[in-house]
Amino acid sequence: MVRITFLGTSNAFGHKGRHTSCYLIQGSKIILLDAGYSLFSAIRSKFDKFPNIDAILISHNHPDHFMGLPQLVLEDLYVIKRNYKIPIFGPIGLKNLIHDVCKIIYNEDVLAHVNELFIFHEYGPDMKFNIPGGKVETLPAKHSGNARMQIISLDNKQIGYTGDTTLELEYFNRLLECDILITETSSYELHIPDHITFKELQNLDIDDSKRIYLSHLGADVIERSNEILPPFYIAFDGLEIDI
Repeated sequence: MVRITFLGTSNAFGHKGRHTSCYLIQGSKIILLDAGYSLFSAIRSKFDKFPNIDAILISHNHPDHFMGLPQLVLEDLYVIKRNYKIPIFGPIGLKNLIHDVCKIIYNEDVLAHVNELFIFHEYGPDMKFNIPGGKVETLPAKHSGNARMQIISLDNKQIGYTGDTTLELEYFNRLLECDILITETSSYELHIPDHITFKELQNLDIDDSKRIYLSHLGADVIERSNEILPPFYIAFDGLEIDI
């Protein structure tokens, strides 16, 4: 069994008081998928202590998806003091971003600790690579920040994750083949560049047996949740799904 905990299901603006993008995948290994700037509040609202993460996956280089990582470095240096390194798999440029943020807002000790805590693996589109306990396949996404969609395989289960993107049917259909799909749904019908609306999803011919969880939610999607029916399900902070 693999458990997915939806820790942060908001868009970049924290609509309806939700946390920014963050998911915990727990099977034989524990994978943190995205780490938005409310990472710590999201984790500690669900767990008594920070889980022993085996790997971190970052979908793209936007603050609401990675900005929790500098705080992770800071707390590890002064409080947690892990005795192992965490591999991070993220888009090209992520390593430099984390170093730059720590250099600007913290001190030299925190900056030095980045390489003591993390092992960076940067990837492009159309790549396959191994992670602890499984593997990942990346697909192109139409979004800035070197965005990539992901198919995450762990313990013979597959999780499709759009990250942030427009609706790219060729790749979205690939994600639909997974056991579960987490898709961004930044608005109900308002066009926001490089994002998906629920209306677009609703117009697709998708079998009702699929499990498609809407996340990265704008306020209008949440407010109209009673209009959303299978195969679509509104995610919320703290939701746990077993596959």
